[in-house]
Amino acid sequence: MSDLAQAIAIAAFTVLIGVEWYVERVRAGRLGRRTGYPFHDSITNLSIGLGSVLFGGIAVLQGVTVHRFLDEHAALVTLPGDSVGVWIGVTIAVDLCFYWSHRAMHRVSFLWTVHAPHHQSDQFNLLVALRIAWFSVFFSWIFYAPLALLGVTLGVTLLARGISSLYQFLLHTRLVGKLGVLEYVFNTPSHHRVHHGKDARYLDRNYGGILIIWDRMFGTFAAEDEEPTYGTRRPFDSFDPVWSNAIEWVRLARMTRATRRVRDKVQLWLRPPEWRPADLAAAGEPAEADAGAAAASPARRATVPRPIDVYIAVNFVLALGAAMLSLLYSDRVTAGGSALLAAELLAAFVVWGALIEARRWAFWLEWARLGSLAALAVAFGAFAAGGLSVAFALALAAVAGLGAWSTRLAAIARA
Repeated sequence: MSDLAQAIAIAAFTVLIGVEWYVERVRAGRLGRRTGYPFHDSITNLSIGLGSVLFGGIAVLQGVTVHRFLDEHAALVTLPGDSVGVWIGVTIAVDLCFYWSHRAMHRVSFLWTVHAPHHQSDQFNLLVALRIAWFSVFFSWIFYAPLALLGVTLGVTLLARGISSLYQFLLHTRLVGKLGVLEYVFNTPSHHRVHHGKDARYLDRNYGGILIIWDRMFGTFAAEDEEPTYGTRRPFDSFDPVWSNAIEWVRLARMTRATRRVRDKVQLWLRPPEWRPADLAAAGEPAEADAGAAAASPARRATVPRPIDVYIAVNFVLALGAAMLSLLYSDRVTAGGSALLAAELLAAFVVWGALIEARRWAFWLEWARLGSLAALAVAFGAFAAGGLSVAFALALAAVAGLGAWSTRLAAIARA
């Protein structure tokens, strides 16, 4: 997907999310319950989504390079790119590749570590669709490589995958009920709610992308009989997007170090996530599928002062604007500038999560981040194109003004 297309997609997603948020709020008011868009969970989802754009741009080069090599040197046939039949066939083939990729992400431990962030939220809305694990794209392209051997060009594959991604974005909603006969062939919001459920009867079900027929064919289908409980069986209790993408790697590494036999160390990475070697099971190491639901952690129970929420929200809007500008003006931003922007965004993600969780060190880190942002803006002001320079200068002015709040916010958090 081109940088311009990504920017347009972000804008379209924003509109759809706004509509769902409004409808959810109205429904919640009528039913006397809380909205399905908690602020802190939403900010975490958005931060993970924005981070996935940064990492995705790097990782996609892997798949592009391999696909082009196979297409040019190992393709068995050459398929025409202007045939309707070919387009339909490729779309179906891409969907089948997605099914097996998605199923592997759930049933192979080291692949689950990269996919788990998508399932950590205990909510289910369009923002969860943007909660794309940062490292999953480093592995998912492997499942699409065989298409190159069949003569499917890179452009056709990427477009079919883009269509699949857009379709799946729309599946992440509680506002759409069952869709009658369509449920037998297509993946629907009802089917995908099952996939995100952590209830025992819903675990490891409904892996399909556009079509649900693969799950029906390969025995992984389950119908929604009541709304699932969302999240992972081992609840994720932080609002830190970086930790969200690191926690399962850390757990897997700790278990690998703890178990004694080399064979078990290898199996921990290749077996399903719930599998444990005998020595860890005897030591009481809980399996993913047996962890069950846990009480809300201190981080989840934390009460955050409203000014901090406002501060985080405004900073996120500025960060999102900077990221979109970098996409629109990618030809004017050097690799070094892109790396600096990525570093600033990662630092911001850490700070926002820490502010929500009332970490004392968050305010010192925020001052450091604002200082580095000032230096970055000066650099862009000196070397970048005029329009981008002005945008960064305005962003700097707004962030610097908000930065003056931090001493007051620290006092509020300590109160």
